[in-house]
Amino acid sequence: MLGLNPGGDPANPRLMTIRQSLDDLVSADDARREKNSYLVTWPSSNTLRRRVIWVLQRLGLSVDAVAASNLVFPRSRDEKSCQYERYADACWAVHERILEIVQPRLVIVYGNPPYRFLGERFGRAVDHHPEVVEWIRELSRASRRTN
Repeated sequence: MLGLNPGGDPANPRLMTIRQSLDDLVSADDARREKNSYLVTWPSSNTLRRRVIWVLQRLGLSVDAVAASNLVFPRSRDEKSCQYERYADACWAVHERILEIVQPRLVIVYGNPPYRFLGERFGRAVDHHPEVVEWIRELSRASRRTN
């Protein structure tokens, strides 16, 4: 899954940094390495968190088994102040490396900036169609049958 950026107050020292996230990703400690932000309560609105969990469950996916990240890593309170145009290309090198490791069958993108960013790079995307979830589910089933 790919969202826009981590929310929250960028000046809040209690919120995780990208350095901490990357350190956790390669940690020898299973609890740190396998931490999933969708499985913890967020300090702000949990609407997005609930929606992500709902979509993953409808697709028959375990929330804790899905790799998730954000297009850009700096925190911001909202989309307008995240400056994704400034950071997206710089952050993409990290995503390319993670994609090489994870080798996902499917990337679910939420938010217009990450959707456009990936659309420009990969050219194939589906949106605004009521059958999207069913299409993803069928794609996932077909992929499992061939693996």
